Amino acid sequence: MSFKNFFLYVLITLFVTESFAQRQAYSTINGNCWQDFETGCDSPYANLILKFNDDSLEQIIEPLNLNLATNYSRAAFSDTNGNLLFASNGWRLVNSTGEILSYKLWRNEMPHPDDSPDTTMLLVTLGPLFLNDPGDNSKAYLFYGEYDPAYEYSPPNNYTIPADIFFSYAYLDIPTQSLIGQENTVLSTPTQNGNMQACRHANGRDWWVIKPGIYQNSFYIGLLDPNGLIMQEVIIPGITANIQARTFSQFSFNGDKFVHFAVFPDRLLYTYDFDRCIGALSNMQVHDLSDSLRAGDLNAITLSPDGSKIYLKKGNYLSQPQQIQGTLQYDLNTSQYYYVCYYATAPQLTPNGKTVILQSFILDENNQYLNTLSEIMNPNEFGSACNLVEHKYPIQNNATFVMPSNYANFRLVALEGSICDSLSTGIPTSLYYPSLRFKIFPNPVESTLTIEQDMPSLCEIRISDMLGRVNWKGKTNIQKTVLTKEIENLYQGIYWLEIQDLKTGKRSGKKFIKK
Repeated sequence: MSFKNFFLYVLITLFVTESFAQRQAYSTINGNCWQDFETGCDSPYANLILKFNDDSLEQIIEPLNLNLATNYSRAAFSDTNGNLLFASNGWRLVNSTGEILSYKLWRNEMPHPDDSPDTTMLLVTLGPLFLNDPGDNSKAYLFYGEYDPAYEYSPPNNYTIPADIFFSYAYLDIPTQSLIGQENTVLSTPTQNGNMQACRHANGRDWWVIKPGIYQNSFYIGLLDPNGLIMQEVIIPGITANIQARTFSQFSFNGDKFVHFAVFPDRLLYTYDFDRCIGALSNMQVHDLSDSLRAGDLNAITLSPDGSKIYLKKGNYLSQPQQIQGTLQYDLNTSQYYYVCYYATAPQLTPNGKTVILQSFILDENNQYLNTLSEIMNPNEFGSACNLVEHKYPIQNNATFVMPSNYANFRLVALEGSICDSLSTGIPTSLYYPSLRFKIFPNPVESTLTIEQDMPSLCEIRISDMLGRVNWKGKTNIQKTVLTKEIENLYQGIYWLEIQDLKTGKRSGKKFIKK
């Protein structure tokens, strides 16, 4: 194809109640545009809006020029009715009218190969990510990495691999579709290029955000709540800290699993259990895929709805022989492979969490390639039982996409039975016994944390980090407990404080942030 491509998932985020979540229609937009840094697209073009309903795909052609082209990196944000509000490729930010809110989100001046459009150098998987502000339904965040293609991870290994030298956000006003501010720094330490992911907190309101570090054993995990986002580095034990490139990360649809694929050099797939309550990764499993994939083969994966299967993009369609490219299915439980089809596309779980779509191509009567969408109807099933329906949807404007769009699961609601802080739409009150009610302050805390509770019997206090590791525990029957040295010894980040009545076994917990 001689054009740049645009494929965006339109996300719906204003409200998170279950009734809204069940009615939300997630959409994608497909379109083509060759653009300049300053002037935008050369000419207006038609966008194709794809709406994934529960049992059908609706295609709508709109005469809309968004002044935005994408190749690998894209994200979008919509209202509760599926109407587009904002879109970004991680470099440029636009609203639904095509107004360019920011020509350049990054503060650094990076080289642009051959004065090319703003997408050719954005070979970033899962780059930008939109999230609603948990404290204000009229505001939204666009998180993005400020990319540096020349950053060297580790000179002794002679690698020169791109990294995000800043992890930043833009703050957006929803009613006016305007930009409030950009270049707001979350992290100023180098992190993995792209690959930011988010999962709804078990309270049904906040978000956990994960950004991989530059080494395979490093992740930055943070909680986005009404106070903003604070990240903490988490080092995963048992992983060799070799450098990684071309990675891919994803949460399962229900948020209980996180996967991270280090394509180069090892081709190792890491899976973790994820605790939506405390943001902890645990139960690491390693899958060696080097026998089926070459280094650099894969640049897209997606999990099946139940998290048991992974669909892999292997090779590049139309650029490699059939025997070394295609879409694979990998069973995490049995380590078995199945060749789904001989075209390599960006597999993507549909926003309703039911099927997996693949871009596919057919030849017309003039021997020209036309774009279609194939659909895996039963993605939880292994082998031919997954039921691939090839070329199910002809793409009316013949637009293409290379990588999946980045979006969080806005349908995920409060976790039933969680011991997290109770919100009005969150935890069942039966889990919060009157004898276990307590409060902690200040929060965030710098040096001294005060715990006030009304437990009449001996209780145990435990402080755990985001890997679930207990950093401190102690016993007390004093109703006002002050922790100073214990808090000063903690690193900056997010922690979980749990109190358990040792007489009854009942417990309750709260998160706090160490500044």
